[in-house]
Amino acid sequence: ETNSNADRRSITVPIIIRGQTVGELAVLIPRQEHIKADQMDLIHAVADRVGIFAENARLFDETSRRAEREHLVSDITAKIRSTNDPREMLDTAIKELREALNVSRIEVVPQKVTSPDK
Repeated sequence: ETNSNADRRSITVPIIIRGQTVGELAVLIPRQEHIKADQMDLIHAVADRVGIFAENARLFDETSRRAEREHLVSDITAKIRSTNDPREMLDTAIKELREALNVSRIEVVPQKVTSPDK
């Protein structure tokens, strides 16, 4: 697609991620210059790569966040397992969650446990 602009024009090619257009790669060329098919192919290939690399960066970021979360869960679990006292386990879980979530209060709401045999 071309857009007029004084003595230049732009060739724009969509940048697509997961089927969605997220931007455009715009190449300014002199108005009188004719763009060849192989040049257009190059512009399209670069726009495709930008989309692929942007998606890869997003996936890497998502994977990194998931790994951080799993590491945090593992650390909290190890601290909880460091005791056999149920009350201490609960206190540790509350303390660690409060720190991880940066909240001032976490409450435990007891529930009546019924036996499946009754």
